[in-house]
Amino acid sequence: MFVRLFWGLKKVFLVKERLKNGSNFGNINPANSNQNLDIQNQKRKNTKIKLGIITNTYTPDKNGISRAVSAMEKELELLGAEVYLIVPRTKGVYYPNNILALDGANLPKSVSDDLKLLNYNKKEIVRFFSGKQVNVVHTHDTLFGGIEGSDIAKSLGVPCVHTFHTMIEDYDYAPFIGYRKLMRRLIKEVCNSYDAVICPSNKSITYLKSLKIKTNLYQIFNVVYLKTQKLTLTPEISQKYEYLRDDSKFTFIVFCRLDSYKNIDTTIEYLESILSSNPGTRLIIAGGGPERSELEDLVVELGLNNSVTFTGTYNPLELKAIVEHSKPDLFIFTSTSDNLPTNVLEAVSFSIPVISIDRIATDYIVKENENGYFFGTKEEFVRLCQNLVNNPNELKKLKDNCQRIYDQFCEGDYAQQHINLYRFLIDRQLASDDFSNKNKITKVISKNFKKTLDKIKEGVDEVIGS
Repeated sequence: MFVRLFWGLKKVFLVKERLKNGSNFGNINPANSNQNLDIQNQKRKNTKIKLGIITNTYTPDKNGISRAVSAMEKELELLGAEVYLIVPRTKGVYYPNNILALDGANLPKSVSDDLKLLNYNKKEIVRFFSGKQVNVVHTHDTLFGGIEGSDIAKSLGVPCVHTFHTMIEDYDYAPFIGYRKLMRRLIKEVCNSYDAVICPSNKSITYLKSLKIKTNLYQIFNVVYLKTQKLTLTPEISQKYEYLRDDSKFTFIVFCRLDSYKNIDTTIEYLESILSSNPGTRLIIAGGGPERSELEDLVVELGLNNSVTFTGTYNPLELKAIVEHSKPDLFIFTSTSDNLPTNVLEAVSFSIPVISIDRIATDYIVKENENGYFFGTKEEFVRLCQNLVNNPNELKKLKDNCQRIYDQFCEGDYAQQHINLYRFLIDRQLASDDFSNKNKITKVISKNFKKTLDKIKEGVDEVIGS
């Protein structure tokens, strides 16, 4: 399957000749142009949005993109849009008529528990979207979904949008020399084949600008409205996490998938001096993943057995129980590969202050000295954490500000901003004399890069052990 993955990467380097009007988005506000009009306030024709979403993760998968796509589907439908989805099939799950579930191969557990390599059957997808009269396509998977999505949209003769969710080059999907360079080239070619690229954070905008993406970039936050706090705990769930109660201790917490790129080992190592010297402190790590056993070994090696607790995987209701029973004082974020981390937003929604290593990915919800801090070195991290352990008044100030900052974030009408962008692209298409020529695409391939991909294909079995 991994041979097929990298062999299939060739397809993205069929570089499509951009349309004459492909980068002219009129009154909308792209982040990589000098236009300064607000996308949210633009008046658009009352075009009925019939949206086709392509994603490689969806409910019941437990990750940020899955939650964002699910929330987006519901919120856009509330605004009158018809939403149709291409998703990976999960055994035992019933899919309604607006969803086409495709078979796919699971990635190795060391890479992901839920992301799949979908078998993107172009003819089947075009037939499904065509039957639903889809008038705009939106992809959420930069790899194969991104590669296929723009071709599918062009076959339908409709505009296409891509959301750049993942800093792919930071994820070691395949450990071979040149991986990062390959991913940067792939990202650039994929993004340049779309009519618009949505960046959920300042981090993604900065990154794509560095790649000199020609397609206009739009900063629109993911449609994620968290309702975990409003859930009602059942007696069974409450009892399951009763052991976490201990009001006498200052509690650090992390909840996320336990992958190497989340850098939970850094969290443990940075907290070692505080946890080992102060018996009134503890660290709770909630979540499951391929790194759990290694992290448990690290805890034993550092002699922190009595200070660190692993709760295992959780669902939203269980997360609420974990938070209510443990009463965390500070959420630790040490990942440098996340784009718009949902767990940080969730922590703030629970009124848990945040200390974050990645300012540009989390400054959308973490405000310096208001509900959290940013750090750059271990020494700075230890100093900030120790200060909060010793200063309850400062900690209370941070906690009190969390709800206000979270409420302000939720005031943004991100679903409506998506609708406005879709309408703009559809209206531009209808008004364009040149759009009828959109499918007359000149395909060009880089011969040198083709040779590189051929070499990857030849050696991929040996490199990643397929």
